[in-house]
Amino acid sequence: MVRFGFVLMTAALMAGSALAAPAITTANVNFRSGPGTGFGSLGQLVEGTAVDLGECDDSGAWCAVSVKGEQGFVSGKYLNQADATTDRLGWPASIAPTAVPRSRFTSHR
Repeated sequence: MVRFGFVLMTAALMAGSALAAPAITTANVNFRSGPGTGFGSLGQLVEGTAVDLGECDDSGAWCAVSVKGEQGFVSGKYLNQADATTDRLGWPASIAPTAVPRSRFTSHR
């Protein structure tokens, strides 16, 4: 049942990527296959990487992101939502990025 719940949650998060907002990693961070440290790493994103931010769990601990067409999850504490003053390379142009918005899914890890 937990596996089924994870599949549904992941499908819902990835479907939400059409509503993605630009964000930036604030440190080197693992890019994971699921929302938790128990999921495999797809690689590491370096500080300043621009990502498309999907939904985050209620606590903001894990967020669905897309990087160069690849979808995965990143710890929300290492993300800042970008705004119009941020270029697509991920570097702030003049104003600091805003906090990452929280959403409605719950991580079970």
